[in-house]
Amino acid sequence: MYVFVTFGASGDLAKKKVYPTLWTLFKNKLVPESTHFIGYARSPKTIEQLKEDVLKYVKLSQNEQELWDKFWSLNYYIQGAYDKPEDFQRLNSFIEALQQKNRVSISNRLFYLALPPVVYAVVSELIRNHCIVPEQQYQLSGAATTTDNGHSNNQISNNTSNNLTINAAATTTTNNDTTTRSQQNNDSGISSASSNTNNNSGWSRLIIEKPFGRDSETSAELSEHLSRLFHEDQIYRIDHYLGKEMVQNLMALRFGNRIFSKTWDRENVGSVYITFKEPFGTYGRGGYFDSFGMIRDVMQNHLLQMLSLLAMERPVSSDPERIRDEKVKVLRCMPPIKREDIVLGQYVGDESAEGDARLGYRDDPTVPNDSITETYAMAVLWVNNERWEGVPFFLRCGKALNERKAEVRIQYRDVPGDIFNGQLKRNELVMRVQPGEAVYLKMMTKQPGMSFDLEETELDLTYKKRYRDAILPDAYERLILDVFAGSQMHFVRSDELAEAWRIFTPVLKEIEADREPPLPYKFGSRGPKQADHLVSKYGYKFYGTYKWTAAP
Repeated sequence: MYVFVTFGASGDLAKKKVYPTLWTLFKNKLVPESTHFIGYARSPKTIEQLKEDVLKYVKLSQNEQELWDKFWSLNYYIQGAYDKPEDFQRLNSFIEALQQKNRVSISNRLFYLALPPVVYAVVSELIRNHCIVPEQQYQLSGAATTTDNGHSNNQISNNTSNNLTINAAATTTTNNDTTTRSQQNNDSGISSASSNTNNNSGWSRLIIEKPFGRDSETSAELSEHLSRLFHEDQIYRIDHYLGKEMVQNLMALRFGNRIFSKTWDRENVGSVYITFKEPFGTYGRGGYFDSFGMIRDVMQNHLLQMLSLLAMERPVSSDPERIRDEKVKVLRCMPPIKREDIVLGQYVGDESAEGDARLGYRDDPTVPNDSITETYAMAVLWVNNERWEGVPFFLRCGKALNERKAEVRIQYRDVPGDIFNGQLKRNELVMRVQPGEAVYLKMMTKQPGMSFDLEETELDLTYKKRYRDAILPDAYERLILDVFAGSQMHFVRSDELAEAWRIFTPVLKEIEADREPPLPYKFGSRGPKQADHLVSKYGYKFYGTYKWTAAP
């Protein structure tokens, strides 16, 4: 039996991402049949209310209604505090009652913290102390001791004492409920137990969302706290960008194609440009964003993860730990970012535009009038090893820009010995993450006809065109399925996290100490022009003569 507990079940992340993902996995028979889903939050709510909230973010076809109802028959909602041991004891009693109802003595438990980072520490400790059975608890140095919850009530019921309300949907079980789909079908990929537990004790796994701290110190504090409670292979630090199709394709493109792997070095590559652009601002959400900014929200995690996949050496195998080993190695070759190698911007309203585009970042009433939080960041990073020394890696991310785009652009060096009178432009290998997944190679070719003039064109692998019938899963679907299966390939390890913060913390502290206002840029523009000057300084060439168009 599997139990998936979502903490923060009444929040936006749970309603918009977690529950729609669990529904998709359920309807596609990708989670074990014996899985039960428990939502836990402070808000008073019935299971029917939660069901209605989630429905707003789910596309339900007419023939799925019966399956939708079946999914919610396996869902439960518990109201409780995040800092009261007695509420977590009752959560554990509820899980034990489900086990008794389903005639199993043990369950595999997954805990998803869709919560503000400020409560990670207390919630994770209460989970460890009260919601993991003794057989699943490892003997860790300094770990909190397990306490007996002392409850004898093993029945599923409504109980309003101790600020706790349990709303259980009607549950239908069969004698086969304890048989998982992985046992019925070897292709499901669901592991019956963690590598360091036995089949009789089950396992527990903890999923936490970024941000994992604000700097090296706070990140280390959180990692140390979690390490006292759980083993590293029980902790799943989720970065949803690692679940995206094209990000997962980076390794295949690089290590599965000789044509690319042999040119993936400083002798051939002039620069690497990783971009994340959004065409909308933060209006209405600025109060939350203002405490983080673009570097902490996107660059230090999403973009750096893509950089590490691009720059790492070939792992000895596709084993998740060997891949994460190589990512850590390449991060250790990177010095901290210098202040002169970063450009920060903050968008202002465009008076000639309409709607939200007329509003600047500080026009949001939830944002302080003197805020210096960046909504745009461009940074130059360096990898000081034999393969990449001297090659700039540009990371760019921003809000209220001219388009929605996330991509990796590898620009090759100039062709030596030009015989075409200056017509040549640099080759570029571009991997479009969103929107419209694609891989295309910009190259030079002769124009058709009588002349011998050259022009830019592309070798194009557009997913919509090549894989017309393919259904690409959402990033969260991939990652939550990985947690069920026990695969940590696409999750962030603690040493990897520490190296990432080592690279960014010094410049973040310098920025905060200087309190220099970010450069203004108009809503809907490409960002501050100083960013273009920075990449040009380090050799990147922008021609502005070519634009790739996705196939219809």
